[in-house]
Amino acid sequence: MADTDNNNNQGVRIEDDAARAGETSGRARWILIISTLIAIVAMSIAWIIPALQEGDVESAELATERAEELREDGVEEQNIPAVPTTQPSAPESTVEEPVTGE
Repeated sequence: MADTDNNNNQGVRIEDDAARAGETSGRARWILIISTLIAIVAMSIAWIIPALQEGDVESAELATERAEELREDGVEEQNIPAVPTTQPSAPESTVEEPVTGE
């Protein structure tokens, strides 16, 4: 494994595999890449699903509650963000009513 060459003073020469004393198949790299991707997907799902389930009404209610908390804490009215005062309405229908031949 180790060859010493005293004539050329090159020191100890060890083959690459023996010097590394480890495996170079790349399995650890793939495990790290795959586990990182799984963690990213899991955290994204944990954030996206609740965000999709919260509608406009819930958002308005939360904003109103937060504004009330700020008022109770003594924050000046001008420093409290505006809260929508009306509930969101459904979009108007674009379907035309049928015309009768009267």
